[in-house]
Amino acid sequence: MENSGKKRSIPNDKLRKERENRGWTHKDVADQIGLPDPHTLGRWERGVSFPQPHYRQALGRIFEKTLEELGLLHPSAI
Repeated sequence: MENSGKKRSIPNDKLRKERENRGWTHKDVADQIGLPDPHTLGRWERGVSFPQPHYRQALGRIFEKTLEELGLLHPSAI
């Protein structure tokens, strides 16, 4: 069967594991970084979408990790 030109999403397990290790919900993280919709964080973790630079920096700050450690280097840069 043909892929219909759809891009395959790559889950961000690093981000998910860091969040889970702290016992934080999507809403907990969204509140800390000023993200209006906590569901967006789930989309980032599933690889459906990718955070804008502002949110990547905020995630690095709250988790005290580099963007690389959080799997937040832009896919085109890898």
